[in-house]
Amino acid sequence: MKNILEAPCNASWDAPGSVDEQNFDQLVREYNACMNETAISEQGVKPLITFLESVTENFLITPEGYTNPEVFGPDDYELFSRTYRYFVEHSMFPFLSLAANFDPDYPKQTYIPIVTPTAPTLPSAVYADEKIRTQYEAVVAQVFAKILPTDETKHAANGLASALVDLEQKIAAAAPSVSLTDLINVIALDNYTHLAPEFDLASVFAAISSSPVNRTSYPFPEYSTWLSQTLANTTKPAIQAYLLWQAITYFEPAVEGPEIQPYKEFKNVLVGKKPGFT
Repeated sequence: MKNILEAPCNASWDAPGSVDEQNFDQLVREYNACMNETAISEQGVKPLITFLESVTENFLITPEGYTNPEVFGPDDYELFSRTYRYFVEHSMFPFLSLAANFDPDYPKQTYIPIVTPTAPTLPSAVYADEKIRTQYEAVVAQVFAKILPTDETKHAANGLASALVDLEQKIAAAAPSVSLTDLINVIALDNYTHLAPEFDLASVFAAISSSPVNRTSYPFPEYSTWLSQTLANTTKPAIQAYLLWQAITYFEPAVEGPEIQPYKEFKNVLVGKKPGFT
């Protein structure tokens, strides 16, 4: 692949200016952008901060909301669903993951969406170890204080880190294991929407699917009920912190900068490597 993309377009493939040549040129541009390590280094965490700004603008919390946090409720569902859709459009799935598979009732004709619990950020054993949990919370607070997009969120970094880790620990303890045999259960999308109203998956699918969606595979109704109840007892800043951290951990492998370094080092230590291992 490297040799192909670094060589001139083969004129014998098609006529000059063809769709194939245009697609090849686009691939070359994207490849060169990825290989331009100088430009990537100069950008640092700026692209990530831009994304985090969009998250705080979508799931909006007033400055007072960080000092006097309110509990998440029905009035927040629209903002939450819109933010969840924004993540899905960028191939991220906080709380619930989406995929697609053949409809078991019409396997030769139709795909249906699969909804599964998103895997915990870290194994549940990490949260059970008080020493590691404390280290992790301190790392999150460090990163938050350096990278969050507003003064209010940076000043609230310690509290946001604590609330995030508490929420992650609950999710890690409750998330069911998912096996391939679980993915054949089908329910009407309207029924699932009632199970997890804050996600408004009907609107999410309408935004991301070119075809109407009225059925979904989801065998975990008990988890959806638990998740809704848990979110209803969680503060809005904690949920926002969870969303922000999901974005940070998703983009972290592609981002370089001192702002994100504490988390990279923590991950290395967690798997038995030296903190500075690359």
